[in-house]
Amino acid sequence: MKLKIKYFNGPLSIILWGLLLLYPMMGVADFPLYPSNPYSFPIADFVHGDPTLDLTGDQFIVADFTGDGLLDFVFRTETHVWAYDHWGESALWSTPCQNPDGNGGAKHGVADLNGDGQLEVIALSASGQVMIINGQTGAVKDAFQVEHLGANQKASHIVVVNLRGEGDLDAIVQTADIMPQGVGYQYYLNRSLIAYNLVTHEELWRREQNSDPSDGYYENYWGQAHGPLVCADVDLDGMDEVVGGTLIEENGDWMGFGYPEDWIGRYEDYISHLDAIAVGDFRNDIPGLEWVILEEDDSDFQSYHTAMLSKSAGIIWRSSAAELKNDPSFIYEIYRLEQCLEPQNVTMGNFDPQRQYCESWNRSRFGGAGDFSQHPWIYDFNGDLIEHYRTDEVLPPGFNNHPSNGNGEGIEMIWTIDWAGGAKEYIAAQARHTIGDVGVFDAMTGDAVFYTGFDFPAVRSVFTYAVDIAGDCREELIICDSTDTGPMIRIYWNEAPSLSSRKPSKWDDPLYKRLKHNWNYYSPGSYTQPELMLVEASLFLEGPYNSTTGQMSSQLTQIGAIPNLSPYSEDPRFVANIPANTTDWVLLELREEQDGPTIAVRSVFLLNDGRLVSELGNDEAIPFRVLEGNYYLVIHHRNHPTIMTARPAHLSAWEPAIYDFSSSESQYFGSGSAVEAEDGTWCAVSGDVNQDQLVTIQDRNQVFLQTQQTGYLDADIDLDGEVTEIDAEFCEAHRNFESPVPLQD
Repeated sequence: MKLKIKYFNGPLSIILWGLLLLYPMMGVADFPLYPSNPYSFPIADFVHGDPTLDLTGDQFIVADFTGDGLLDFVFRTETHVWAYDHWGESALWSTPCQNPDGNGGAKHGVADLNGDGQLEVIALSASGQVMIINGQTGAVKDAFQVEHLGANQKASHIVVVNLRGEGDLDAIVQTADIMPQGVGYQYYLNRSLIAYNLVTHEELWRREQNSDPSDGYYENYWGQAHGPLVCADVDLDGMDEVVGGTLIEENGDWMGFGYPEDWIGRYEDYISHLDAIAVGDFRNDIPGLEWVILEEDDSDFQSYHTAMLSKSAGIIWRSSAAELKNDPSFIYEIYRLEQCLEPQNVTMGNFDPQRQYCESWNRSRFGGAGDFSQHPWIYDFNGDLIEHYRTDEVLPPGFNNHPSNGNGEGIEMIWTIDWAGGAKEYIAAQARHTIGDVGVFDAMTGDAVFYTGFDFPAVRSVFTYAVDIAGDCREELIICDSTDTGPMIRIYWNEAPSLSSRKPSKWDDPLYKRLKHNWNYYSPGSYTQPELMLVEASLFLEGPYNSTTGQMSSQLTQIGAIPNLSPYSEDPRFVANIPANTTDWVLLELREEQDGPTIAVRSVFLLNDGRLVSELGNDEAIPFRVLEGNYYLVIHHRNHPTIMTARPAHLSAWEPAIYDFSSSESQYFGSGSAVEAEDGTWCAVSGDVNQDQLVTIQDRNQVFLQTQQTGYLDADIDLDGEVTEIDAEFCEAHRNFESPVPLQD
């Protein structure tokens, strides 16, 4: 079977949701809410980063280590990796692992390396050792050394990734350059990227940094100066790339974007670098994902830029907010000149649902004494400046307690946050250059919708982390509060009812996991969830259907025959576990016209009760990232002819389209596409073993060739795990049947 994928106002080809190896936690959307707001518990030590000096405490992530479907906590201190359960009642474990020096972020990650449904923690030590830790006990299961580093280099960051299409079984280590005196790190000199297979410890590839600016155009990874590499599957092929001013493919190949050579490498003592990176589906009119970078260096102080890039479109736009110099509200100190226009921190989101696509929030670099104020500005999807304001005029009184500049010092560690549950997204942040309060703000105006010091008692926040941990498909705010008695984890959430009751879990999207597990102080996370169109469909296949039970066989699941990788190359999804009561994989296709091109396609599971569910196996509707409208549902199975709905189903945001094939023959497109079982249930016709959409003697002969063979076989029409004469009878019963569904070239 060949499908022709159509791009219609967006990258609506193979849908990404769930292509990566997804952890058990990803299929659970109903985490229990905590009993009090905020929910607080003490931890044994501060998350790495001195809370009185350096706000680098960004080595805090969530994952399900106990296997109960609830998200737990894992973080780094200076000397240990710590894990706490969902309720924070006690530490699950702590394991000695000296923290690598350098900027925070991405010093550990999580993966299920042996497919047993239990997570391992992948931690990088200060000695450059990759440690594989049992996520339930904290025992070190395995370790290997990062080798063959250049002079003065040291392993500084590690990111768990999927580079081979086999799930999160790989990692990329990033190095930092040690200062000549042996302490600290130079700004982004000689960093290398080294990719490993975490199971075999094999080095897959490496990219060495070129620190010689005389070479001109920069030919290796050009990333942020303030933290680790940023990874995402930007071309939606099921494998991760490394994004920045350049792109590193999953196999280590390099891709540049034609940046002006007079900007890159201007300094003689270090490579020009980026301040922050945000990645997501910011423009669904462009195939794949996009990412936004902030260009920090400019030796002549003439211009600084925010730029949006994609693999398919290159540099989409590159904008400077220079026009702010002529705005009386933008006051800058003359001795700092254009550096006041240097964008620092970036986050993307649907901050104004009335506008098309996503907006980009940036802030000015400096705060200072007198009349100076941090000054955020916002670009639209096309890079046009649309809003700006001063933080000293919009932040709540006393929010930032900076001793010399107060609210003029502004905010930092900027997250995109789904606070209300509707289409509009917000930013979460904490007071800049001080250990102080946190809040949620309207990105377009700077107005607070929630903040500590008013809604709740004031805090001394070391870090801010936005993530869905309560299970309402919105996001909560997690902080480490530096109290007089020691560090406390506090979790805040919006107590107002969600504006949408049908949003699917964000954890269903592998990009969400990637961003929430790979963040740092300057690049927290700009995940923005596109509006999803939902499908709830059900059908029965004639071969495995049993009229006595009213269900299909799930024998293939019971004997462990169903593969973890979907058999459909059009959408090869991989799962860690096959859901209970699964009959088989099927391929669900959307078309706008009966004989039109494919708009989207997704591998899903068919349960024995007839329901189609996502590869996560949960009860939620199947999400598609398409425009609202009418779509025919087409279903492909490996030994039943293709079927299609008799009429289009209307897909709209967050409200599922419901379609039941089993109720009547009239639910099927074309005549004869269904057969009535003894109990009156209508089932899809069986017998197309070779998938040519015809039932012929060739199908019967293929059954005979595989008779008495067992396993996951196309000739096993009744899906009981064995090919018998019964399977041949299905072919005989429907000989010369042809599917009426128009084929795709």
